[in-house]
Amino acid sequence: MRMKVAVWLLVCAAPSISFAALPFSESFEGTGYENTWTETIDAGNTVDEDSTAVSPPTCGGSHVLYTDTGGTNAQAFTLWDNGAGNNGDNRIRFYIKFNNVNTGDTATMEVFRLQGTVRNLYINFRYNPAGGLNRHLSFGYYSSGEVTVGTSSPLNEDQWYRVEARYDSTNALYEFLLDGVSLFSGSIATPRTDSRYYRLGHSGARTHNIYFDLAKWTTTGSWIGAETCAASSKGLSLGVYP
Repeated sequence: MRMKVAVWLLVCAAPSISFAALPFSESFEGTGYENTWTETIDAGNTVDEDSTAVSPPTCGGSHVLYTDTGGTNAQAFTLWDNGAGNNGDNRIRFYIKFNNVNTGDTATMEVFRLQGTVRNLYINFRYNPAGGLNRHLSFGYYSSGEVTVGTSSPLNEDQWYRVEARYDSTNALYEFLLDGVSLFSGSIATPRTDSRYYRLGHSGARTHNIYFDLAKWTTTGSWIGAETCAASSKGLSLGVYP
């Protein structure tokens, strides 16, 4: 676990970093990351890629990624750099869980983005009792500007959810799935071809605990789907998590 007392500014990756090609997979096992990530952590915030504070999803090994903020500083996230903008059928997946949601804090907080120069895909978390949604995710993409397409149904604390998304620059399509169910899909009027960074964590000074696991990014043209234990690098018992 690392707590920073000074702001880490996100800058272009240093030349000494060797970039990995797609497909990308990170299960946060072992000590530290399995891949090279860049963390941005404002004073008093936490990004812990070795967290054992909650049980991982099925097939998720023993560690998860944990992020939180102290409430006054906005940034606590980690980012993987593909090394070059990608023009193709981008499919991403991660599992997310949240707890200790501050019900007095109803502002929107970003938890994921796939970005180049701008946020090509983004997913936000919000507690919104006034809107009847309580804990929910919202989903958006970039065309000639940011387009938020909708929100999920209310979600439960202390439950893992599988999030998948598509940003297809070749065919100008987007889609968002939650636990394998398609929520939103459609055409992108002006698709971008520079998807480069995969980012997880807090962006916005919201005092909720957020956990992530089993992050993946491919351009195979197929959905990644549920993690299968037999195919996982963690080699646990057979089974599939929804």
